[in-house]
Amino acid sequence: MGVGLGLFLQIYTTLDYPHNAGGKPLLGWPAFIPVTFELTILTITVGIFLFLLYMNGLPLAAHPAVKAKEYVRVLLDEYGVFVYATDPRFDLESTKALLRELGAEVEEVRRD
Repeated sequence: MGVGLGLFLQIYTTLDYPHNAGGKPLLGWPAFIPVTFELTILTITVGIFLFLLYMNGLPLAAHPAVKAKEYVRVLLDEYGVFVYATDPRFDLESTKALLRELGAEVEEVRRD
């Protein structure tokens, strides 16, 4: 896509506004290589960025953690640990007990 766009833009502008530059040919392809290369790299990086956003499920429109009462405190100036209950070996009561034993405030947030 980058190669095609780079070559198209340069060939189109050269044919639209032709001029003789030092006796060089009108469509001198060696002069088109730097711009074509840079546009190729740009489209690859933008494509990888968008692909990674898609694969990571970002941006999140609504996250269950936003429903927590203390979310604003965690968002502004404190730390928070979110434990997801998707593991089949997850036990809610033992996890709460462990976190409270370590001195944490525990709040359960449902995904309703």
